[in-house]
Amino acid sequence: MIRLAIADDHKLIRKSLCSMLEAEGMQVVADADNGKELLEALSGLAADVVLMDINMPTLDGIETTRKLTSLGSTPYVIALSMFDDDIHVIRMIRAGARAYVLKNAPPEELIRAIKDVYEKGYHFSDLVSGRLIKSVQDIDTSTIHDPTSLSERELTFLKHCCTELTYKEIGSAMHVSPRTAEGYGKQLCDKLGLKTRVGLVLYAIRHKLFNP
Repeated sequence: MIRLAIADDHKLIRKSLCSMLEAEGMQVVADADNGKELLEALSGLAADVVLMDINMPTLDGIETTRKLTSLGSTPYVIALSMFDDDIHVIRMIRAGARAYVLKNAPPEELIRAIKDVYEKGYHFSDLVSGRLIKSVQDIDTSTIHDPTSLSERELTFLKHCCTELTYKEIGSAMHVSPRTAEGYGKQLCDKLGLKTRVGLVLYAIRHKLFNP
């Protein structure tokens, strides 16, 4: 039986999730209004997977995920959020989330994500898409550790991509225009066979060019 914990500041959502997941044969061992409550609850309980909202009072989902990840073992975290923008996905990936599922996703996608994370340690949804992951996995990795495979400028841009900076802010940090920064992103995606900024972040993490 998969043991779950839920952190979300909307009680109705928590209770609805509890009912749905327990009907699927899973056990909800804790549900909390914020990250602080969750960490306190998990200090005396064992959970396999945590469903983590991002925007919560007291201690948000990103910092809570970071704290859980620092423990170096389960529970694994699934981000369950309304945000579908690159920055939030990147921040949760960096914090250590093993999956990112939107709250308006079909229930079966959440069930699949929980089972995948429990069994394999990760799950890739349409947002962090299978196509994206496949493009990362299919890349010829034999050259990525060669210092000549990426220029110093490309490596600098890639590391900036792994932060919360916007393209405008990346441009400012690199002393170029926002349009030029966006151009760097497109060129690097084309070079690596990727499609999005999230793909660049996953690529950097996968090849240890950046550690979340």
